[in-house]
Amino acid sequence: MTSARKTAALAVLFALLPLQNARAVRNSLDNVSMSQVNNGQNVIIAIETDKTLDYRLPEQSEPLQIVVEVKDDIPCPQLTMPRSENTLVDEIRISCSGLSENSQLKTLVILLKEKVITAVAQKDWILTLNLQPFSSVPAVPDIPVPAQQHPSGSFRSPEIRMESYSDAEDTDFPRRALSAKPTLDEVVNVGLSNFRPLEIARMEFKLANQKLFEARRNFFPSVGARASQSEGATLTTPEDSATRSDFRRKEVGIEIGQPLFQSGRIYYSERQTRAQKDAAELSVSKATQEATFEILRNLYTFLQTRESVDLRKSMVK
Repeated sequence: MTSARKTAALAVLFALLPLQNARAVRNSLDNVSMSQVNNGQNVIIAIETDKTLDYRLPEQSEPLQIVVEVKDDIPCPQLTMPRSENTLVDEIRISCSGLSENSQLKTLVILLKEKVITAVAQKDWILTLNLQPFSSVPAVPDIPVPAQQHPSGSFRSPEIRMESYSDAEDTDFPRRALSAKPTLDEVVNVGLSNFRPLEIARMEFKLANQKLFEARRNFFPSVGARASQSEGATLTTPEDSATRSDFRRKEVGIEIGQPLFQSGRIYYSERQTRAQKDAAELSVSKATQEATFEILRNLYTFLQTRESVDLRKSMVK
């Protein structure tokens, strides 16, 4: 090869290197996932890219959709959007522009089933959108305005509103915490002890046992004591006061009662309370199984996400 040809080949090679490097550093959309937290009340949408995504969330004219505008030069991805199995998100769509060979990603559109409150967070290459139902956000209680002062100097007491009332059990409910290196059994036990519906089901089971005890107590005899004292006067002849005689009477006794026949009222009352006790016991078992399933599912989801993040960090290094 002549010297001129070598020079020309090197010039072409050096001209192509910046183009290859520019293509190598282009961002790309790797995955879009959707998960539920807080017993399905919140939905988290995670958007994963090769590097930090440059995006914009414009003001939405349509309340039942969220538009994420992509500013990066990202090729139109060939991804399958996750199917919605929750009550907040209806569908996730992507919008691209340009020719089919060189089309670029422009927007991600999240179609909603109801109004939501959106919290956006970005960490490295992961962009998350936390969706919370708008109806679950507590309304700000009305602040009572003091009444104008009367000429006498007295004030009207502020109005008491039930919206500002809170149960003490909701705030003082004891919570257990995990140790530094928890085992699987410890995670399940701590989750069950902190699960309020399970605690309520157990209290209802105790109440059903107490009602069953009271219903069975009606089969046994009842014993009671009574004492009374009375004083007065009688007239044998109403017109003659000489026939007046005073008296004083005292009564002391014990009453014993044994139900013999009440048309089955006591029997069927006991059967009803026994059925309620069995139903309460099944409710405790159901709440325990559902809570255990949710704890294990969320635990494995967390471990899977952590492994994915560690893997992505190792690939970046």
